[in-house]
Amino acid sequence: PKGVAVTHSHWMSGLWLLAFVYARHIFDDVALLGLPWYAPAGQIQLLAACLAGTTVVLHTFSAKSFAELIEREKVTVTYLGGTQYRMVRDYLDTCGRTYDFSSLRSIRVGARPMPSDQVKDMLDFFKIPYHHTHRVLSMTEVLPYGAAILSGEDIARGLQPDATEKEKRRVDSVGRPYLTMIKIVDD
Repeated sequence: PKGVAVTHSHWMSGLWLLAFVYARHIFDDVALLGLPWYAPAGQIQLLAACLAGTTVVLHTFSAKSFAELIEREKVTVTYLGGTQYRMVRDYLDTCGRTYDFSSLRSIRVGARPMPSDQVKDMLDFFKIPYHHTHRVLSMTEVLPYGAAILSGEDIARGLQPDATEKEKRRVDSVGRPYLTMIKIVDD
């Protein structure tokens, strides 16, 4: 089997970037993290939030716990993939109660690329300004930086009614290449 060598320095510099550049964590944030901890993405999100002094709420994802924790803990930041968002919406459409999501100020999109109409639907549903999100495409070889990023500014421009075709297509893409240099070597 092949492995990927990721140095301590690489992890630390990536955590600083994630905490203060892409995620823009602030001390008063309450982050709801339901990513799997065995996966590097889950570890990175947790460590970046801790580095920024953010309050972290950990949970095993279910649509019900997601909604309850945002309301009870006054969560300001969370992470959702397209499938998770669909599960949350299906739950909320059938549960027979409403939840208070007014504390939520930012949703970061992860897992697979999410089509622009689903991104728009999610942000509109939670009343999140379009520029308060981002999506990172990553892989083990470039952790914790990410291979590409779709910034909140790109998402906001692409979802505007007067967006150009290029701006609209960018929202459906994985984003722009980001601080990544990969060198493939033979055994």
